[in-house]
Amino acid sequence: MRKLSSGAALLIAILVLMVACAPQPVLAPTAPPPTVAAPTPAVAPPPKPEDTQWQQVVKAAQQEGKLIMYDAAFFVGDTRIAIPKAFKERTGISAEVLVTGGSSATIQRLQVEQRTGLSVADVFASGGLSGPRMISLGFTQEVAGGLPALKEKGVFITDPVFSPGGEAIIFGTTLLGVMANSKLVQPGEIKSYKDLMNPKYKGKIVIRDPRLGSGGSAFTLGTFRHLKILDDDFLRNLVKQQEVVMWGGGESEAAQMVARGEYTVNMGAAIDVLYAALIREGAPVMPVYMQEGTVGDIGVIQMSNKAPHPNSARLFIDWLLTAEGQSVYHKARATSPMRKDVPNFMPPALTKEPMPKFIPITWELSQALNKMIADNDFENVFGKR
Repeated sequence: MRKLSSGAALLIAILVLMVACAPQPVLAPTAPPPTVAAPTPAVAPPPKPEDTQWQQVVKAAQQEGKLIMYDAAFFVGDTRIAIPKAFKERTGISAEVLVTGGSSATIQRLQVEQRTGLSVADVFASGGLSGPRMISLGFTQEVAGGLPALKEKGVFITDPVFSPGGEAIIFGTTLLGVMANSKLVQPGEIKSYKDLMNPKYKGKIVIRDPRLGSGGSAFTLGTFRHLKILDDDFLRNLVKQQEVVMWGGGESEAAQMVARGEYTVNMGAAIDVLYAALIREGAPVMPVYMQEGTVGDIGVIQMSNKAPHPNSARLFIDWLLTAEGQSVYHKARATSPMRKDVPNFMPPALTKEPMPKFIPITWELSQALNKMIADNDFENVFGKR
């Protein structure tokens, strides 16, 4: 290889020196990665005062651990077992149902307890006539305020708070009207109370004596009289001409007599409460929804003003209004619930016939009927017993 000339070597050296001394480009500083803020932990809103108060009720109820109920006719049979069992499973509180044999017997027991100061009952269940009587006698106290179940707006078919003072809470509705033996009466044969004047029914109609002042007959006939749907002359003639049996025993006995065929028709019957069980057992009975209307009595539950276990009483009444409580109760009774989110447990035989007219009880109607009973007004229609 030839050696470079001294001039060329000098030129190359100068070029190398110029490159080495040239200023280097300055890189822009790299921005630091954005800082990600740590997630703020969710903070639960403070409990509302009413929620805190209800939790105190629940805690106190569990410490009481017990509930006693007087019942006229609602928590019997399967219900008497199902309700205490479900309530204890939900709350841990034992519940005992003492069936008194009727609202009049319940009132007598409460009168003794009030007089002696030895209170037993925490709550008591009764119908739409006896409930207001218990309020007027001073046996009850306000219970509606603060019940969580009552805050579920729009879920109830009708307002559960029956009395203006919030003492009587509706837990179910009872259909009152006419039941017939399906082997002795054809569908559509009876459509009106006037059809009962047919001679074939003479001596074959049974009704619990309304002069006794309680039961579905007093409720039904009293409603028809008060609303001027049936007048006294018609009722008087019906009973006299058709030799209607004014039964002095229990309503369940009258229902069983119709099921056996001893009587053809039961007026003033508790259609769903008494006859649903008979239908499930295969008894030949059917409802007859009259053109004049089917009356709606109610089951109400109230809290004693001297309840030994007051917190358990409030917790039980609230639970009975929940979807769980309504489902347990009405499934065992085969009746219609108070809530729209609970299915109807009535037997198909009670629902397949259309109901032309339904007449619900109101507080004002209950007051009018109780006055009618207190004045022995049915004796003006049917005479003294």
